[in-house]
Amino acid sequence: MKLWKRMALWSLLLFIVIFNISGLAIIESSHASELRGELGRVLEQQQTLSSGIEVLLQNGIAGT
Repeated sequence: MKLWKRMALWSLLLFIVIFNISGLAIIESSHASELRGELGRVLEQQQTLSSGIEVLLQNGIAGT
């Protein structure tokens, strides 16, 4: 194989590897960001429900 063909193939291979690694890094970052946001929303909902139940129990509306 001629030298220019080898150089072109190695350059292409290097580009593909770098492209795939950067794509995986972007996906991982996006997933982590979405997961943090969703966990924050779920935590806020849980705290709202918990405080609502606490108020009901203090007022004697829900209970035995």
